[in-house]
Amino acid sequence: MSDYTKAKAFLKKINDLKIKGVSKVKYIGLKKDAMLEKFMETVEAVDDAGKLDSLPEDLIEFYEGMVDEAEEETEEAEEVDEDEAEEDEWEDVEDEVEDEDEIEEEEDLDEDEVEDEDEDPDFDEMNKAECLAWAKENDISVKPALKKSIKKLRAFLEEQFDDMLDAEEEPEPAPKTPKKKPAKKPAKKKAPKRKPAADDEDEAEEKPKRARTVKATKRMSARITNGVLSLQYGDSKPRKLKVQNTDKNKLKATIKKAVTWAKDQGATPGQIQAVKKAFTSNGYHVTR
Repeated sequence: MSDYTKAKAFLKKINDLKIKGVSKVKYIGLKKDAMLEKFMETVEAVDDAGKLDSLPEDLIEFYEGMVDEAEEETEEAEEVDEDEAEEDEWEDVEDEVEDEDEIEEEEDLDEDEVEDEDEDPDFDEMNKAECLAWAKENDISVKPALKKSIKKLRAFLEEQFDDMLDAEEEPEPAPKTPKKKPAKKPAKKKAPKRKPAADDEDEAEEKPKRARTVKATKRMSARITNGVLSLQYGDSKPRKLKVQNTDKNKLKATIKKAVTWAKDQGATPGQIQAVKKAFTSNGYHVTR
């Protein structure tokens, strides 16, 4: 039996159950993709109504199988796009999330999930999105050719980081104290003594320490399959959200929920950017 036939049969079964809080589903005449999307949307509505246990076991297994199969076929979220035009697209979403949550990153770092801020980044443990996010935070330009190979990208960032450390270790030369011309000798008088050079306290101020970098210790994944966003952070319970491209306000609200959830889990800025990228990579835009 095809997925289309199963979805149609299960939608009829849901209508026959007459679940309280779930409207009757209109599915007659829908084509394959629309039928599957309607099925997943209806199961989510049943779950939201707290009646998921009332559904037959084979129906639930079919729903979970569709989600799992789609996730296996979907690749990792593409690397973070540094294009300024796309960053502007997310400004309104970022502003709303920050205004509501008033998040201060330094105060919200979870000591059990994030390594000590002073530790050096481990590029071998970072995925492509995290590497590009780190490069952006440190104002490092990455050529397009390097983005195609994670090994070359890691090697390049390792060299850049070593150069940063070498630059910090070089002592800053002390400012030169201008020499003072000796005073002319007045008639029958000794020349005035030359003033000593400036004390150590006049030397250049100590160079500020290198900016600290936060590196994630848990893997973050974001995928959109058959109109469903699946979020996974470490071993936490997956979060699934329905995504639709017809209503920009609903799409915007879904993006805000996804970003807020990622921040609540302790995701790094690079991982949060990967969540946003999952939408645009699948054709979901809030300004188009």
